[in-house]
Amino acid sequence: MIPEPDSYGSPPVQRRNNNLLCVAIILFIFGFAFLQPAWLMVGWWGFMSSFDPLILTVFVLIGIVPTSGGIYVMWKWWNSGS
Repeated sequence: MIPEPDSYGSPPVQRRNNNLLCVAIILFIFGFAFLQPAWLMVGWWGFMSSFDPLILTVFVLIGIVPTSGGIYVMWKWWNSGS
């Protein structure tokens, strides 16, 4: 958990929703798990000419969607404390 300051004599501090941060971390892990093999495929494609680019495209698309979702959820988490 990220420590947040306590309020001393001022209005209560609204805490961030750390559940959103957990969802963002899970989305990043899932997205990067598909983006890492995509980079290995690009290296494999340089050595072997018999490679199907459709597999690379599918891995990149499956990796980009949850990663960009993780960025959005992290932005919502950052703004949840305001």
